[in-house]
Amino acid sequence: METNYTFTVTKDREVIFTKDKEQVRYSHERLVENIISSFKYSYDDADYYARHMEDICLIEYARAFKRRKNGTDTCNLKA
Repeated sequence: METNYTFTVTKDREVIFTKDKEQVRYSHERLVENIISSFKYSYDDADYYARHMEDICLIEYARAFKRRKNGTDTCNLKA
């Protein structure tokens, strides 16, 4: 799924991410269709989960950016 984001840095050094409207609509509809066909969900349920999945990516990216900005970016992978 391709989703484009634009980010803006405010005067307070806060980063604001904005989704590209047209690209998100196309990608979102495609994701909803895939969820419906794969899991046999209703449109409303598939739409809910698709929105949640899209938001998770943006939230995690923002968290990683803040950790890196604050110098607390560490890797917690265990072998």
